[in-house]
Amino acid sequence: MTGTTTLILIFGLLAVVLAALIRGNRGIDAISAIALLALVKISAPSAIFLIISTVLIPFLLARRWATDNRGLVACFSSLMLLCGLGITRAEDSVIWIGVSYFVLRHIHVIVDWWLGRLQAPTVPDYIRYQFFLPVLVAGPINRFPNFKRELSRRRVTAESVFVGLERILMGLGSIVIVSNWGLRRLADFAEASVVELPSFTQYWVSGIFDWLQIFFSFGGYSAIAIGLARVAGMTLEENFNAPWRSTDLVDFWKRWHMTLSSFVRDYLHGPVAAHFRLPALGAVVSMLAMGLWHDFTVYYVLWGLWQGMGIALTQFVLARQPEFPPWMLRLSVPLWLTLTKPVINLLIDSM
Repeated sequence: MTGTTTLILIFGLLAVVLAALIRGNRGIDAISAIALLALVKISAPSAIFLIISTVLIPFLLARRWATDNRGLVACFSSLMLLCGLGITRAEDSVIWIGVSYFVLRHIHVIVDWWLGRLQAPTVPDYIRYQFFLPVLVAGPINRFPNFKRELSRRRVTAESVFVGLERILMGLGSIVIVSNWGLRRLADFAEASVVELPSFTQYWVSGIFDWLQIFFSFGGYSAIAIGLARVAGMTLEENFNAPWRSTDLVDFWKRWHMTLSSFVRDYLHGPVAAHFRLPALGAVVSMLAMGLWHDFTVYYVLWGLWQGMGIALTQFVLARQPEFPPWMLRLSVPLWLTLTKPVINLLIDSM
């Protein structure tokens, strides 16, 4: 864990302990206040971006003229948020905290308001939602209706505190012991063992450990966030559901980073596939967007296209119900994923 993430964890523990001791919305308001303090201390530009957008959006959506022009308001505000996200990607001299997560939460609320699924949130409720410290840095990308429901049901018990602390410890162990210590040493050893082999093999070995380290590190951060929320008496959406047990690549992306996968499924894949009647196009567009969400680079453009192509091929095979033994589709999951890095890097090297 870096110094920044350690500091965020300390602030997070302080915040949820206060929330556990203070009843009702005031406890969540304490989390919001500490989240703001943490952001200002670590990344003032992130704090400014989040404060302005969090106050402005519910104020804007509540206006009568905005209700009469929902489509225009939703498109313009979403475009501005995406431009802001793009600027943060281009500005490397500034440490940005949680921008890619809170921008997607903003877009979720704006689009659901546009479609009539949500009423315009109040400013206090929206501040509690966007400044909920456990999810601020690394997700999950929790949805506003679930947050409101959990807020109304919030109850701190001895069980919720102990369950939350257990998830936090498991997350820390996953990050510090498994990913940062164990897998890093195994990766160094494996990469040193294949240094004389072709670059494709070197990239492949590196790619295998990349997926494992992402799973244990990012899964650990998700576990910490969920655990912190449980200490405060709230339940967040899960982010991973045994992805390595997936039956095929489509199933994998339903189990891996589930809050992001469900976001692109609901707001990109479904609409694109329905409009053009091409599920394959929806898959490619969705995964391309997911790649660009990670980083605005050629690598992640190709990453998105590769993953989208894999999903499209899997959908094609499943639609025809071939007489494949189940193990073949299961094997295609780690094979396709670990081939991502060698295929893309060799393409980039050849450019």
